[in-house]
Amino acid sequence: MKIEDIQEWHTTDLTDSCPARVKLRLTGNINSRAPTAMVRGMLAGGALEYLHEKDPSDWGTDHAPISEAIKYGACLLRESLETDNRILTDAAEDALVKQLPLELELVLGNYARRLGPIFAKTAPIGTEVPIRASFEGVKFASHLDLVFHDPDDVFATGTESGLVVFDWKWRMDSPAKAYLARNKQFLLYWLACKYGSLLVSGAGMKDWVNMDQYPGMAWVHLPALKPYTRKVTTKDDDGFVQEFKKGDDRPLRQIVRVVKYQPAQTEAAIAAVVRKVEMFKAGFWPQNPDPVGCGICEAEEFCTRFDTVALEGDA
Repeated sequence: MKIEDIQEWHTTDLTDSCPARVKLRLTGNINSRAPTAMVRGMLAGGALEYLHEKDPSDWGTDHAPISEAIKYGACLLRESLETDNRILTDAAEDALVKQLPLELELVLGNYARRLGPIFAKTAPIGTEVPIRASFEGVKFASHLDLVFHDPDDVFATGTESGLVVFDWKWRMDSPAKAYLARNKQFLLYWLACKYGSLLVSGAGMKDWVNMDQYPGMAWVHLPALKPYTRKVTTKDDDGFVQEFKKGDDRPLRQIVRVVKYQPAQTEAAIAAVVRKVEMFKAGFWPQNPDPVGCGICEAEEFCTRFDTVALEGDA
């Protein structure tokens, strides 16, 4: 397929750390191997989908269906790979049997224990929710990992509408606020909830719904659900400096990393995602923001961002 013939752009096309990879993938020039990093993320996503089909009140330590969730995630993973004609690398196949279930059992167990009581105060809309939006004639499409109503803002995303979008991420590097402020994947999710539509289930049927709401947004950093492996001094969830010991839970703010975009930036945000596609079509593949590098860049304070409110800090 030629770049100029693409009818609908996916959010990951806008945020891949390697633009050359985007170009090669869009033109069909990729291999069919699925490495361990990809498998880990897909397995975690499938398991979390299963978990969110259950009542969060049943997510307690003794009742959370963690093993069932991991099995479901593994089945979903293999089905997806088969559909996409991908095969597991030998290392990924070995990890899927040995390492990853143990790793996910810890992370999902902590997810259920720590976030379950909070989710119990919210109302689910769906997982893997398809979205679509069109700006200046450019069509975009993607899926939202988790969408829910949080009228009391118990997750402190700052949502005014009560609508919240969580994106589950399994990356080794924790994202700096400077990066999140420029992340066009999250930006497009935010815009689509206001100006696009979501495929929502209800009463035994699915329908495209225009939410017409700016959502609260958060990057859920799954590796941060693992306890500290050494003594660390950092701020707790109340903003006070505290010493954490090996084995302690990390502060919730390191897990649910809130992204606050500003409605006043809407026009600039739309222009940014549309211009990115126009550059692709013109043969330019500019470098994307970096999860770590943006936070230490000497030009960061002069670079365009779409918030996240005065970069409240990453410590």
